[in-house]
Parts: sequence; C-alpha cells; structure tokens
Amino acid sequence: MIYRLFVASNKARSDLALAVLLLVSMACNRALYHWPSDDFTSVWWKLARVSFLPWVYMFLAGVLVQRNFDRLCRLFKPAAFWLALPLYALYALGMERLHFGMDNSFSPLLFFPLVFLVCCAAYYPSQAARGLLRGNDISYGSISTTSLS
Repeated sequence: MIYRLFVASNKARSDLALAVLLLVSMACNRALYHWPSDDFTSVWWKLARVSFLPWVYMFLAGVLVQRNFDRLCRLFKPAAFWLALPLYALYALGMERLHFGMDNSFSPLLFFPLVFLVCCAAYYPSQAARGLLRGNDISYGSISTTSLS
C-alpha cells in the first residue's frame, strides 16, 4: 500500500516522502531499543516491538533503491564489491565490540552498509558469479518440489 501511494505522484516529492517515512521508522526503531529497561514488560512496549513501524525502514530503503536504481547502479561495480566485503566485515565486528545488536535489534547502522554490500553482490558480473556458483541457482525460486520429498 505504501508503494502504491507513491508511484502515481511526483517522483522527487514521493522520494522525499519515502525518505521522511524511512527516518520516522528508524527513529521508532532506535527509540524502541533505548527505552528504559523497566518498561520491557509492558504490553505497549511488546506491541510496539512486533508492529511494522520500527522495521518498515528496511522495506522503504528497498523501495528507494528500486526507484532510484539508475542513479545508484553506478556504485555497484565489481571493484566496489571486493572493497565493500572486507570493509563491512570489519565494520560489523567493530560494531559488535561496541555492543550493537546482532539479533532482532539489528541497528540501521549495520543495515545500510549491508544494503550496499548486497547490491554490489547482486550486480556483480554474471560470468564471475557463474564460475563461483558453478551453475547452481541459490535463490528461493530454485527449490523444486521434487527435491523436498
């Protein structure tokens, strides 16, 4: 529904509105995990934690990448992947040492660099990916019903 609301409107204005919604969702996410610890048992805190509002920023980030792919695809080059992979690993290890959550409280500070890494990997040259995967399709769509039985 969110995506459909923004498709028909002015692109620049809708991207700005999506970015604002993304920031609101991120603020809700961070507020949720910086709440005073004595409120963790309250029904309101539990409902907020399982609602979509603190987590929809991840979806909105994907929508913004999809809508602005032409501008962003210049960043997704083979060299970017090989640079981003070790940098993200070091960054994530550093964030873990600083006690950032690596569980369901996954921080936006870890999410956005991971988005960049995934996009770099997704648009890595197909010849190299074919050599690495040796013809195997590792997507969810590749699971056949005969292999499950």
